[in-house]
Parts: sequence; structure tokens; C-alpha cells
Amino acid sequence: MDNQNFYVVEPAQMRFAYQDLPLQTRRNRLGELVRARGARWASVRARGKIFMSIVQRLDRYIGAEEELLNSAFENSPSQILPIGFSGDYDPLFGYYEPDRVQRYDQLLHKIPNAVIQNWEDGPNGESVGQVIYAFRSTFAEAARRKQAVAIEHC
Repeated sequence: MDNQNFYVVEPAQMRFAYQDLPLQTRRNRLGELVRARGARWASVRARGKIFMSIVQRLDRYIGAEEELLNSAFENSPSQILPIGFSGDYDPLFGYYEPDRVQRYDQLLHKIPNAVIQNWEDGPNGESVGQVIYAFRSTFAEAARRKQAVAIEHC
């Protein structure tokens, strides 16, 4: 899981009949829909652990109480996939509903540039900058459109 692709998506475009499908089939179909109907807005190439640690840092800073972090890996539209990782599908999938996009867009843009610069000057600074840019730019566009954000890990 070294690539994370950020998409702006219309939630209504992510719906399909999934009740009788195995979780891996649901995950695969969801990924197909996101790639076909979403607007790929940003991409980050970083090892999964590094990406996770940067999202954790963002989560703590904005006071999201692990909601930003958990939704980056274990959330889907309309509960197509169960919340929380079960090991029944791979790779993970991230999703933020439009109301959370609006809230996080505001919080992400309140992080002072001096704080971000300090993080970029530390370990994995280039990755930190890429992840922050991906979150800020994707959430800003999704908020403008009043849409959702999906993160596909591959």
C-alpha cells in the first residue's frame, strides 16, 4: 500500500446493489466506480506506515479524535464495507461524507503555515508536504462542489 489516490466523488454515483456480494467484490466494485466516476484530485506515493503517521499527526492537530485517521482507511459510502478492518478485503478504502468534508476543509486550512513548515523540516518532510497538499486541495475542491472524498489505497 504505497500509493494513495484522492478523489472528489458524488455520493449518489457510488451506489450499487451490494447486499448479497462478498466484501472483496464490494471493495473491487467500489474502486471501479471511484476510478470511473470520480475526479482524481491528488496522489501520494508513501509507504503505508508513513502515510498513516502523517494522517495521525493531522488528526491530532485538528482535534478530530481519530475520525480523520479512521475514515482515511476504513470507511465507505452507505456502509458498503463495514466500518473497521475485518481482513475480508484488500486494499483498504477511505471515504469522507460531504458534511465531514466541509468541516475538515475548514480545519485543515486553519493549520498555520509555520506549523506545516516545521513538520516538513522534520523526518519524512517531503511526504508530509505531499499528504497535507493532497488533503487540503482535495477537501477544498470537494467542499466547493459539496461532494465527498474517497481515498483509494493501492
